[in-house]
Amino acid sequence: HYKLMSREIKFRAKVDGKIVYSTGFMKHIDGTIIVITKHHGDNLETSPIDEGTLEQFTGLKDRNGVDIYEGDIIKRIETESVGEYCGVVIYSEKEFTTNDWEEGFDLDKECILGYVTEVIEVVGNIHEKN
Repeated sequence: HYKLMSREIKFRAKVDGKIVYSTGFMKHIDGTIIVITKHHGDNLETSPIDEGTLEQFTGLKDRNGVDIYEGDIIKRIETESVGEYCGVVIYSEKEFTTNDWEEGFDLDKECILGYVTEVIEVVGNIHEKN
């Protein structure tokens, strides 16, 4: 018997500099990625997202219950067995992982799905000044 992992599919992006959350975005015929921003009965209002800000939810929450998205800056809390670490969440090779700011990308070492999320904390994201 196999148990399939299921996770909520949701995204975030910026529209005019403000973060919006949605379960889906659409690609306009001109290549612009758009999101539904308002419903007026049967009419929908859409807005283009700020380029390069579309990020997917990993399905994980940090130790404080905060959703972890691509582009988040996470900190692994120091424990007896591992040191403190900061990295940016990215999607690579069919899984969510992090890139190491100082040591370079190491898929085997830095896969956040291999960590116990009780020692992971979201401390910011790449689109916000921290």
